[in-house]
Amino acid sequence: MSHKFVLLNCRTLHATRLNVSFVVGLNLVPIVIGSGQSSFYYGESRALTEIPGDIPANATQIHLNNNNISHIRNNAFQTNTQCQYLFLQENNISLIQTDAFNGLQSLVLLNLSDNKVTSLYSEMFVHLPNCIHLHIDHNEIVDADPDAFIGLGSLTQLYLHDNKLIALQTDMFIPLTLCETLSLHHNEITHVELNAFNGLTWLVQLDLFDNNLTTLHTDMFASFRQCQCMNVNLHGNEILEIHQGSFNKLNELSLLDLSKNKISFLTNNIFDSLLRCRVLYLQDNEITVIEFGAFNGLYLLQTLHLQGNNLTQLDCHIFVNIPRPIELQVAWDGNHDNEFVCDIWLCWLKIEKLEGSITWPDSSSKFVLSEKNLLVEPQTKPIGN
Repeated sequence: MSHKFVLLNCRTLHATRLNVSFVVGLNLVPIVIGSGQSSFYYGESRALTEIPGDIPANATQIHLNNNNISHIRNNAFQTNTQCQYLFLQENNISLIQTDAFNGLQSLVLLNLSDNKVTSLYSEMFVHLPNCIHLHIDHNEIVDADPDAFIGLGSLTQLYLHDNKLIALQTDMFIPLTLCETLSLHHNEITHVELNAFNGLTWLVQLDLFDNNLTTLHTDMFASFRQCQCMNVNLHGNEILEIHQGSFNKLNELSLLDLSKNKISFLTNNIFDSLLRCRVLYLQDNEITVIEFGAFNGLYLLQTLHLQGNNLTQLDCHIFVNIPRPIELQVAWDGNHDNEFVCDIWLCWLKIEKLEGSITWPDSSSKFVLSEKNLLVEPQTKPIGN
């Protein structure tokens, strides 16, 4: 396929996205903006059905998003060795051949989101040694070969969310030694194999929320032992059971979100590896029992949310090893919530509230109990929780 190009000197045209979009909108042909040293190739929204064969070799940015491209053939970009940014989102790409990205050794960002890719094959990205950002979210990916990410040793951000992944296989992320963000939310993940997270020694953010996990098994996150700071988000799964040792090696974890699951029981020492955890979200589960030593090890905890469960009492001994002051939220101002009975075991909470060692979140509901229990003023439920 051949296209005419409009070549504009960067010295005479300020190439903002706004100006470029205006010019491109007048033609159904790609536009090249640049000088002899480098250029930007704008081919978005041109109704293209395949990768053009005449993209300038000096293009540092290639914009092919919002077209009707269905496949990427072998060596489609082999002459684009200077390209750093490749935008292919919002196409109909379902087939990517083995050497499709050959020649893109300078690429920093690849965006393949909003396509129809169904699987990631072995060494799919092997020609992208300098890629830092990889977006393959909002596709239809069901499975990924354990060697799919070989060659991505420079990657720091991997976005795999909003796909149809069912399982995470052992060592599948092992090449991603510099990865800091792994986004896997809104998939259909039911199973995480042991050592699935091997190699992710620099991970900061792990998003697994809104999947179908039912069990957290022993040493599930043990691969993260070298991480300096980590947030793990498991909100909105189907978690019923947390095995002893599930959080082993997460010594540097700062935030753990287990909200909106189906947890009913917190066992003794279940969080004892979370020595630096500051925020723990357990709201909107089905918790009826918290054993006395459940919060052992949480020496730096600052925020604990327990609202929206099935608790009927809070024994002061449950919180004996939690530092003070702490922000504690135990009730919404709503129908589905803890239904605390009136007994002497709740008096300690009012005393600590008056002393200031326990606080309620400023913008959320204060401790909601009937007047015959603790007389603490209720507020409205916060938006987004």
